[in-house]
Amino acid sequence: MTSVASETERGIRTLILGATGLGIDGLAVMAEAVGGLAHLRELILELAVTGHLMPQNAEDEPASKLLSRIEAARSNAIARGEIEKPGRTSPIQEGDIPTDPPVGWVWARLAQAALCVQIGPFGSLLHQADYVHGGTPLINPANIWDGAIVPDQKKTVASATLKRLALYRLRAGDVVMGRRGEMGKCAVVLPQQDGWLCGTGSLFVRITEDIDSRFMASWLRSPSIRNALQAASVGSTMSNLNLRILGDLILGLPPLAEQKRIVTKVDQLMALCDDLEAKQNKKRDLAAQSTRSALTALTTAETADALGRAWERICGGLTLLFGDVASLTDLRRTILGLACRGLLTARTVSSDGRSVLDAVERRRKEWIAHHDLRDDSEASRLAKRLEQAEPQAPAASIPPSWAWASLLRSCWRVVDCHNKTAPYQTGGIPLVRTTNIRDGRVLLENTRFVSKETFEFWSRRCRPEQGDVLFTREAPMGECGLVPPGAKLCMGQRMMLLRTFPELVDPGYLLVALREPAFQERMSRAALGSTVKHLRVGDVENLMIPIPPIEEQRQIIAKVETLMALVDDLEAKLRKQEETATRLAESLAAAVAAAAENNDGSLVGDREICHSVID
Repeated sequence: MTSVASETERGIRTLILGATGLGIDGLAVMAEAVGGLAHLRELILELAVTGHLMPQNAEDEPASKLLSRIEAARSNAIARGEIEKPGRTSPIQEGDIPTDPPVGWVWARLAQAALCVQIGPFGSLLHQADYVHGGTPLINPANIWDGAIVPDQKKTVASATLKRLALYRLRAGDVVMGRRGEMGKCAVVLPQQDGWLCGTGSLFVRITEDIDSRFMASWLRSPSIRNALQAASVGSTMSNLNLRILGDLILGLPPLAEQKRIVTKVDQLMALCDDLEAKQNKKRDLAAQSTRSALTALTTAETADALGRAWERICGGLTLLFGDVASLTDLRRTILGLACRGLLTARTVSSDGRSVLDAVERRRKEWIAHHDLRDDSEASRLAKRLEQAEPQAPAASIPPSWAWASLLRSCWRVVDCHNKTAPYQTGGIPLVRTTNIRDGRVLLENTRFVSKETFEFWSRRCRPEQGDVLFTREAPMGECGLVPPGAKLCMGQRMMLLRTFPELVDPGYLLVALREPAFQERMSRAALGSTVKHLRVGDVENLMIPIPPIEEQRQIIAKVETLMALVDDLEAKLRKQEETATRLAESLAAAVAAAAENNDGSLVGDREICHSVID
């Protein structure tokens, strides 16, 4: 028997299909694409305010009569001193309008259709000192969320200020809109919000009873009007609207009866989109639970058999468990975590981690012995650091043949950068900043450059070499990457250089150990700062990593590279699918809008659009 849920979903789809003109294939693409429902909502609004969502009724009172009444009401309001006299409105020219209006509709500038358009008080009229607690709310763009007004009780004004700024008081039925930043961000003023104050960053459109406030809000939110506002807005850093820009917008005004039918249908369709979105979110939540369960089975496996079964489950349902790009982050983290617990490789008996650390200590002592500690500050500094006690090992379990060690004791050298901003120049030696280190790589595509002299001074403690690991201490903290082969580069601020004896501690393994989740958690606990987390040099030196024998380190590197390559392939496929679906959704929305605009019903078939986009 058909379930109630499936019946409901079928009803949702039927209503949306009928209203938008999308075919079954098109609706599926729109609903499942990344951002597809957002496109569908925009399509609904655009069809609504252009007369293509609902049929026209020749018996409705034509909109031209509404304009006559609005003009008379505006003249009376000006005479009573309720509103200011608007500026001159430019007549609509033949080239200003795309097509003939639908039956009963009329083209009009917003300044003609509205009783008035009023910008909020300038900053000279309203100051921070005017704010009180518990007064009348002030409505700025930040107070408009998802088509509703959300007041801030910290930004209210006293009755004296409200009286002084009476011209800017909102009335029930006004449409208040932000005039800065995001265009089309608006809300209808509800009866309980009557008398609130329009803020400096907002404006409001006041209308008569001949226009439905919800239709006006839908029109202002529609994609074509938002785009027009964005294109016409002024301001070099933030988009800004003035009365001329808004008043000159051309509105397709339907009869009042049709306006009401339109907003009823829009509300119905938006609610159905919300239902579809809720179903999608539930589906994604269930998929995420399955993914977490599969990854938990991997990370908690205590035997080789349990690990094998958990991994088979991952491999068998790879595309189902990891159906979006975001979910692959957890898979990569899991692979790194398994690697650093010794669960991806077989044990070796020829050596152990303790022997590796002993060999590192001998080699380091030999290096220090070849330097006069009175003249060589780096050797002297390292010798003094090594006199400190080793931090306590983490409680995490590692194989018996492995050993815990701090970065200071597992590396040959741990060197801080020169913590000043290097002088830049056009061309020269690349300067690696913290933003150039991401996801285990040093990115040299968008670096700045320094001179040879700056490089010599900034690198006087230790010149970066191929195989060195660069590790960020701040902004952001904990990113790391290998210096690429043949690269000559200069370290920027807030990072450190980690150099190993590669025949004892492979730099590739060090990179794996620095990126794995447990290390990142220990690092976060050691960090300082309440807002911007950062590490001191000593904190980095004391961070602990597990050290396997060198043979096993190399096995780990090879295994991690193989598994990460598989994940990268899956990510590439998912990204291609998401991009194709998004392009399909955009193409379908454009095709529906174009067919509706032409009034010929000549919508290209869904499958034809799909093939044209994919090809």
